Amino acid sequence: MLNYTVFTSKFGTALAVYEDDTIVYISLGSDNLKLIQEMKSDFNAIDEPINANVDQKTVEGLKHYLDNQDAPQPKYSYHLFGTKFQRDVWDRLIQSKRGETFTYSGLAEKLGLSASSSRAVANAVGANRISILIPCHRVLRKDGDLGGYRWGPTIKKKLLVEEAQSLNAV
Repeated sequence: MLNYTVFTSKFGTALAVYEDDTIVYISLGSDNLKLIQEMKSDFNAIDEPINANVDQKTVEGLKHYLDNQDAPQPKYSYHLFGTKFQRDVWDRLIQSKRGETFTYSGLAEKLGLSASSSRAVANAVGANRISILIPCHRVLRKDGDLGGYRWGPTIKKKLLVEEAQSLNAV
């Protein structure tokens, strides 16, 4: 059974959907009700109900990671809803190191694709539903601009700055 919980992090309100220790969705925002509506809309095609529940262990692990960018990533399983291509892109992002950034074309090349596949890679990055744990914020435009981010450029920049600062503190 899928459960969701809403909690506060330094990036604002966070919503996580999980089953046991498997994370299937994380979203960030500032409005609890809007996050819940977006989540329900995203999961509209699933016949299984999603229950509001607070699993303290899950909340504490995610909150600690969100609030401490130098903390090790929590050991959760992921259930990735996507095509094989999207999952390949996300897997490569999961393998990236804190502070590492890519351009969309550079990420395409790391996947063994031509740089001209950057639009397809960008679409896969944008379809990520497990924010921060799959670090799509590490992908930048070729000109160095932040590019798009589902939760806005302010949060993307804050994530990148905090990752860089955590590396400098080591």
